[in-house]
Amino acid sequence: MSISEDFLDLKQQFEQRGADRVEIYVKADTIVADHARQLVTVHNISATGGLIEAETPLEMGQVISILVQEDQPVTAKIIWASWPLYGCRFQQELPASMMSELKLR
Repeated sequence: MSISEDFLDLKQQFEQRGADRVEIYVKADTIVADHARQLVTVHNISATGGLIEAETPLEMGQVISILVQEDQPVTAKIIWASWPLYGCRFQQELPASMMSELKLR
């Protein structure tokens, strides 16, 4: 199976979650352990979580902050992992105003 087929399979599994998702494909700065930063690609996002792609491995259960909007970091926990793709659940649901802004991107 090719990487793109793996990606589509994982993406379909992740999209079976309950909240509506917005496909955004944006680069976002992420703060991980010890305040280290890495750039991730956010493939889709909902009020409760998202699908991200990271160049360096993240761990199941790891808590990260995603800077989808520079002034509003979103704290998330990695709930499944298949490097380079990760599903994360936000610790607090995103406000409707932020979701509206993301839909306009």
